[in-house]
Amino acid sequence: MNPLEKVKTGMTADKLVTVTREMTVGHVVPGMPEVYGTPMMILHMEMAAGSAVQPFLPAGHVSVGMMVNIRHRAATPVGRAVRATARSRPGAFCSRSRHGAATARSATAPTAVASSMSPSSRDDSA
Repeated sequence: MNPLEKVKTGMTADKLVTVTREMTVGHVVPGMPEVYGTPMMILHMEMAAGSAVQPFLPAGHVSVGMMVNIRHRAATPVGRAVRATARSRPGAFCSRSRHGAATARSATAPTAVASSMSPSSRDDSA
């Protein structure tokens, strides 16, 4: 059985966060600005992508990212809300992966675009 057979184009989910100091590049690298760090943004996009497909995966399977192609386009300071939205999209489907797209937006502007995220399914019960 293909664990992704129930994952369809157009499935979507959001992850809403308020940027904290711990999410900033300045928290990790002294002297850098306290703005939303790209690694945290990717984590939130991955969490949204996983939430979009999780209800449709077989028991014991989880979605894990395989590839991210991203442009972080704007700095978001501490205290601002960011919404990461993931949507599965048509593409080169195979038995182990699906392609999707994700965006992150602050209240005032697009923060980032991930042009290709490819979640796969992994049996986490072993």
